[in-house]
Amino acid sequence: MEFRQMRIILVRTVLIWFVVSTSVAGDTSVTLYGAPHAASVGQPYTLTCTVHHNEHNGGGGGGDVKKVLFAVEGDKAANVFLYPPNIGEYGKCKMISNYVAYRYHAKCYSNTEKNIYTVELTIDKVEYFQMAFWACSYKDRYTSNNFFLKNANYLARLSGSAQRARTGYPYTLKCTIHHNDVHNEQSEVSFALEGSKVATVVLYPNQDNACSVTTTSAFYKYHATCYSDGQRKFHIVKLIMDRVQYSQMTSWTCSYRNYLTSNHFVVQNAMPSLPATSNAWRISSSVVSSTLMACGLLISFGLFNL
Repeated sequence: MEFRQMRIILVRTVLIWFVVSTSVAGDTSVTLYGAPHAASVGQPYTLTCTVHHNEHNGGGGGGDVKKVLFAVEGDKAANVFLYPPNIGEYGKCKMISNYVAYRYHAKCYSNTEKNIYTVELTIDKVEYFQMAFWACSYKDRYTSNNFFLKNANYLARLSGSAQRARTGYPYTLKCTIHHNDVHNEQSEVSFALEGSKVATVVLYPNQDNACSVTTTSAFYKYHATCYSDGQRKFHIVKLIMDRVQYSQMTSWTCSYRNYLTSNHFVVQNAMPSLPATSNAWRISSSVVSSTLMACGLLISFGLFNL
């Protein structure tokens, strides 16, 4: 009898734990965002991580330390430790950075009525590698969305030499990059077909308008021409398709340094559509049929008089 009661108590305990744990998991959410969506190299930028939870009394126990982790491209960048219920409206928290060479600092807020923690992580001087995907997590259990920090110093636009292309004829894509880059380094412009990279153009800063192109497939032939202004504040990269294939008449993008991606540009087919061809064929065939019938009648009439 005692063994049976112990089993019942154990089962009830497990059920209660399961209900509590799943309710917490279901009610806890983490969101990461930044405003504006783009940053400038060497300038400060702030990421905001918001935690909605269903903990009570400042986090179930009053004095439990809570941890919010910020990561860039999956690598830990900074840990922020919160000390409820002493966070207050303008809060008490401690930040430990995983990168000593890069300076971060944090501010924390708490809304006890709505059960919200807000952690602001400020990058003192943004570096190139930080313009990537960021995420934050709470208690190492709840992870936010991915937020991509764009580079405000760049603007890319992709266009074509004509609105439509013809199969077997050359066609040119033009990628224009506007930037405030101060680094005199070799850089790359990539062209992607339906999201898959097909060609990479390497720009050489010490050689005026010099560039080279590498492709991922020997089936398609490309060559490139490049132009940069004197202060290298913009690049124009032209990717020439020697003979356009039907499979290339689709959506294209170009990207610079893997940080900035252009608009989607669709290469359209200049050949008439199938329905138009079909209708034209119907008209031509009906004319031919009528002509043949008329000729047949004339021949028949002539033979009749003979």
